[in-house]
Amino acid sequence: MKDFNECLNQRRLNSITQEELMEEVSRIINAQEVSISKSDIEEAFERTEASLDSDNYEHRYSPWHFIDIDGAKKPINDVFWNIPEVQDAASSKDDIHSIQKVFTKLGFELYDRKEHAEDILRDTFEEILYDYPTRQGNASKDKRLYQLLVNKAPNFVNHITNRNFDEKTFEFKGTAGQGNWPNIPWVAALHPKETDTTQKGVYVVYLFDPEKEVVYATLNQGTKKLIDKNGKRETREILEDRAGEIREKVNLKSFSGENPDLSDNDKLYEESTIYQKKYELEDLPDSGQIRDDFVNLAEAYLDYVEIKDKLEYPNIDEKSSERRIEDFESEKIDEDSASYFWVTADPSIWEVSELESGDKKFYPGYLPSGNKARIFSNFEKASKGDRVVFYQSTPVKKVVAEGVVDEGLHEEEAEGYDDPVEGVTLEYNREIEGDISWSQLKEIPDLEGSKPIINTSQGSIFKLEREEFETILSLETPRNEKRTPDIEVDKGLSADLEIKFDDLYFPEDEEESIKNQIEASLNSGKHIIFTGLYGFHPD
Repeated sequence: MKDFNECLNQRRLNSITQEELMEEVSRIINAQEVSISKSDIEEAFERTEASLDSDNYEHRYSPWHFIDIDGAKKPINDVFWNIPEVQDAASSKDDIHSIQKVFTKLGFELYDRKEHAEDILRDTFEEILYDYPTRQGNASKDKRLYQLLVNKAPNFVNHITNRNFDEKTFEFKGTAGQGNWPNIPWVAALHPKETDTTQKGVYVVYLFDPEKEVVYATLNQGTKKLIDKNGKRETREILEDRAGEIREKVNLKSFSGENPDLSDNDKLYEESTIYQKKYELEDLPDSGQIRDDFVNLAEAYLDYVEIKDKLEYPNIDEKSSERRIEDFESEKIDEDSASYFWVTADPSIWEVSELESGDKKFYPGYLPSGNKARIFSNFEKASKGDRVVFYQSTPVKKVVAEGVVDEGLHEEEAEGYDDPVEGVTLEYNREIEGDISWSQLKEIPDLEGSKPIINTSQGSIFKLEREEFETILSLETPRNEKRTPDIEVDKGLSADLEIKFDDLYFPEDEEESIKNQIEASLNSGKHIIFTGLYGFHPD
């Protein structure tokens, strides 16, 4: 690592004392001597449109040097080029180089962004956290927030690295999503010996959580490749086991080994974290601390790259241990870790009578026109093992089947498309018995706030909460259930319904879930039979 004091000493050597200031400076350009005065610089400054305030320069890694006059900062090469005598001598801007001393000898103050990289990075973090909650429309490169994440922040992390390490060590990336703004944007540093993508391997990454107004500086692991291959349940275990093993080999003082607390953990960033330090918007550390923390993370990362082949499972994205796969398959599945979805399909696509358990269908995430399906982000969230209810649209307008996600977002050939298209593969498990109609679903209080009801099912895939998913399934009526005469349902029941359990015992806080199912059944006009052992209590 470079000695930071070396940079400071070099800066002092390059400084110009008051006695050395000159009225005019001569430079040789293409074998021609050009005399430049202070007024030449000032006039050229006024003619120069390029400015640090413009997006062309603010978000870019270079140029570094700007002349500062009354707070306005303009790139010195552009100002120098706008001197008529310079243009007469030079054939292009490529003939202009090493001109900093021309400005300093004439008494101008220069602003070197290399010397302020930590300050700029801190300000960028602050701006991202402030502005992100107000984002609108799709993420695109013409938006300032996009540029902060994709260009500015990675560029200045890059420069902090260059100032503190002897070689070009890392590649830098930032994301503001692909079309849709992600809930947790990030900026990452990747070592080419470990990975070239944040979808797999280990890397340093800043995780921004604008909803909670925090950013986490982390040593982390890629999740997407693992999730696509193994589903979220297995991936959680793999990531946490791997993180624990790396912590045993790589020590990082002043950083926590606990999972960060994120507002959205759909991509398993919490379980993938190896080390983390939290910065709060209202109490961001000073720029020097941010620099030192990154250097410590980067050094720990380099230590990992050196010893990774000695770890028990070095290739976490390939999951090379067959024993590990067998262990996971034999473990009890934690239903709380699954996600739940409502899939709307035309009856011609999902005709239940023609399907058998285990049949699979590819569900494109794009229309044949090339446009993304509505709420495309739900295609991105779906992963292997997630549970699904299938709703057939007009003219059926009923929930007709249950299944699972067989494979998350991937590319595949599809009927009606000229080229392979991204989508998810869904597996049919069973037909839902009885009629769970759209008109019935709209009357269920516990579903009023669900995504498919709010959007009148106008879309392809909707995210459901677990309670919403269970409420829908609770409306199922088995075919062999003895039919009873239709009775008039008191529509006012839902408003005044009060269910008291008194001293009844329910394991693991299931009381609220059971209550919701009872209310849903009563409000839909169904009968309920309560069974149990009289007088039984676990105590």
